[in-house]
Amino acid sequence: MRFAIRAAPPLHLWRKSSRLNLSVSISFVSSSAQFDTGDVGEMLGGHSIIKEGEVEILMNSTNSVFYNKAQVNNRDLSISVLRNFISKRSEEHAAMLRKKVGSEPKVCDCTSDEPVPQDLHSIEHEKPDGDCEMKLNQCLEESSPMLEGSHDVSLRPEGKIKAPRVLEALAASGLRALRYACEVDGIGEVVALDNDEVAIEACKKNIQLNGSLVSSKVVAHVADARVYMLTHPKEFDVVDLDPYGSPAAFLDSAVQTVADGGLLMCSATDMAVLAGGNGGVCFSKYGSYPLKGKYCHEMALRILLACIESHANRYKRYIVPILSIQMDFYVRVFVRIFTFVSCRLMTYMTVPLKEKDIFFLAAHDVHFLIYIYVLFSLYNYISGAGGFICSSASAMKRSPLKLSYVYQCVGCDSFYLQNVGRTVSKGHKNNSERYAPGLGPAVPQECSDCGKKFNMGGPIWSAPIHDQEWVASILSSVEAMKDRYPAYERISAVLTAVSEVKIHPVKSREANQSGSVILSKEPIVQANFSEAVERLRKRQAKKAPRFLPNPEKNWGPKSKAGRQVKSNHQPVVGPHNLNELA
Repeated sequence: MRFAIRAAPPLHLWRKSSRLNLSVSISFVSSSAQFDTGDVGEMLGGHSIIKEGEVEILMNSTNSVFYNKAQVNNRDLSISVLRNFISKRSEEHAAMLRKKVGSEPKVCDCTSDEPVPQDLHSIEHEKPDGDCEMKLNQCLEESSPMLEGSHDVSLRPEGKIKAPRVLEALAASGLRALRYACEVDGIGEVVALDNDEVAIEACKKNIQLNGSLVSSKVVAHVADARVYMLTHPKEFDVVDLDPYGSPAAFLDSAVQTVADGGLLMCSATDMAVLAGGNGGVCFSKYGSYPLKGKYCHEMALRILLACIESHANRYKRYIVPILSIQMDFYVRVFVRIFTFVSCRLMTYMTVPLKEKDIFFLAAHDVHFLIYIYVLFSLYNYISGAGGFICSSASAMKRSPLKLSYVYQCVGCDSFYLQNVGRTVSKGHKNNSERYAPGLGPAVPQECSDCGKKFNMGGPIWSAPIHDQEWVASILSSVEAMKDRYPAYERISAVLTAVSEVKIHPVKSREANQSGSVILSKEPIVQANFSEAVERLRKRQAKKAPRFLPNPEKNWGPKSKAGRQVKSNHQPVVGPHNLNELA
């Protein structure tokens, strides 16, 4: 059903599709068939319809609810990562099931060659709840997941894997949550939060506008995201944080609400702080001191990752980065979160008679039976007989090995890393090791290349910031579904750049420059760029773009929700743009 709607004077924001194939447009005609003209006319009430991807949202000219169409790149990239996460999650669950079938735990083997006292047989025959062994196996499976490092009920092997639950902590118009529910196959409930009642009302209207499929999956609530996440620990498989500014205030609660093995997607738009513009503010928000340099954007990513890891460590958790990118005016990281301590049940080849006797005696009390079984399992593990294997706290102790301080020369900008922690071998036969503070300083008082002093920054995340296997999988998935991504060319370019090793040619410098002093020395390490050249050659043969210009002017941060563009902004935005934004 097509219908026209009388609207206020146009906002002059409509434009033709750009060469980047961004199908983001604003119009006053809708083809939605879920409502009749009266319902939609009442819902619009002077609003315009914005279509992005496969969903539509309502927006008005008062800017009461925040929306920035430049973030279409962010939303498309998040959808591509979310699709790959669901696929990987299913693969992990299938592998867990295969592992369980191949090594079923044997417990309470009630058949034994040794004689069993008559009184024990009588207790066994009198039990009212069925077979002792079957109940024990069932209870143990319900109480201990088989996947090491995961306590998430959705990953347990008893049945079919549950659809992942998604939390959008700062929803605004709800566009991101709507696209997740509509465009990502296999997704479960999507919870959209905002502490602004006006934004949630707009979000509910947008949910209704997009029909029954979205309405059945997306739920909108007025709530403080920090409090909501704290009161829902480990309940969401995916958490999306895309705040207006810094995410620092939400990280502590976000790392607690993500389920084990879940995905945290986090953006930070305060690039002036993260890139070294204000070191004091950066330290107060992220616990790290930035340095100004040509690698400032990468350092911003590593500061954010170190901050998330720090919050996760407080709750015996740790992160595994999947993808970390700097795009437009922000940085965005995708990390999986795991818990340090986990237990998994190993196969019992034999069960001592005394253990069996206790099983028979406790058959009438399942909880007592499980308690006794765990005690014997731990005893057998200590004595080397098998049972429960509990990972030690070594994962938490290894966290400082992933963090480093940065020494940067004030003259030539050469930099050096110093690990926060290190490992020391104990010298035992089992090759065990202990963890100790890092040794330093890693540099002398003066730079050996140019003789200048060093600035010190950090700590930053010094481990890999990408998982190349994930990146390759995401890129191939994006290329296979290019028609479903409005910003396909941009996100494919970013993913291509991440998957390649970039070559920076050396430029000639004057004799008195620090670079000339460095190049005058004989190199110690011989670099081999043959592999990088081969990758670049293959990409050039496919004519895949990597770095693209902005599709239009003012493609960047927008005004905060509720703020109006006034005449005194003319020197900044220009008279023509002022007319369009007014």
